[in-house]
Amino acid sequence: MATIDYLGSLRDDGAALAAAAGKGLHPPVPACEGWTVADLLRWYQQGLAELVTVLEDADLGTRVWTFHRPDQTAAFWHRRMERSGDPALLPRVRELAAAATQ
Repeated sequence: MATIDYLGSLRDDGAALAAAAGKGLHPPVPACEGWTVADLLRWYQQGLAELVTVLEDADLGTRVWTFHRPDQTAAFWHRRMERSGDPALLPRVRELAAAATQ
């Protein structure tokens, strides 16, 4: 069975967001009053770095709380966070960054 690099995918999403913001850091982010693209990126990168550190340090088999009873391991959170971080967060952050740089 192939191993999926969930943390690599999470890092790739962060890099894609940063590349999108390469078009400019000063435009406002309409959905985040008072924020610029630079503010959004700082917030995202800080949270991403903290999340990846926690997930890297966790043994995948460690028993942890999850809302999915069949899988109460740290591996659940690896998969869950790669797929979206928060169910709406990563797609929304990408959308905000893209809108602000158009």
